[in-house]
Amino acid sequence: RVLFRSTLLVHTPQTALLIQACTNVELRNISFDWAPLPFAQVNVQSFDGAGGAIVNILGGAPPSPSGTPVTGVLQYDPVNGRPAPGNNDFYPSNSLLTAQSGGLAHLSNVASNFSRVGVGASLVVRYQTYGANAVLGISNKALILRQVTVNSSPGMGGMFYGCENVTIAEMVVDVPTGSGRWISTNADGLHFTLCRGFITVT
Repeated sequence: RVLFRSTLLVHTPQTALLIQACTNVELRNISFDWAPLPFAQVNVQSFDGAGGAIVNILGGAPPSPSGTPVTGVLQYDPVNGRPAPGNNDFYPSNSLLTAQSGGLAHLSNVASNFSRVGVGASLVVRYQTYGANAVLGISNKALILRQVTVNSSPGMGGMFYGCENVTIAEMVVDVPTGSGRWISTNADGLHFTLCRGFITVT
């Protein structure tokens, strides 16, 4: 049994906690967060005519002046506090978000994905989408996560592969209250692959 009463603040884009080939493990009362955050919150100001856009940085982690790689872009509805309706989650190739002066940045190589995105659109620009999770469970038996909170993650909140009998109780995947963040995890909150026995989420 592993019991925590703290926040694990991760500073690199990698999985925070790996639990592998264990039996009867309980993880309880721990929170996960990342600093810097693995995304930027932006608003589209204009299009550059060359497949890119000029955006205003509103929150999250600012990009590098030399360009920060982008793996995914999600259109956001700030009025209702949720992803915009429709098919507005896309994954551009060879895209960079590059800091400019005055709180602006250039988002490159997104023209093919921006046919439905106009000036004024709010976007979450993700610097990583998969491969770095808050909790990664592999080939475990009788694994319990209880009162675990994930405030952000470059990938999924919890990824479980080849596990048997998994219990998730009172888990929260959400932004901290009053943080102004638009998203918590950059991918799924919970994801299960090739698991067996029972999976209980309450």
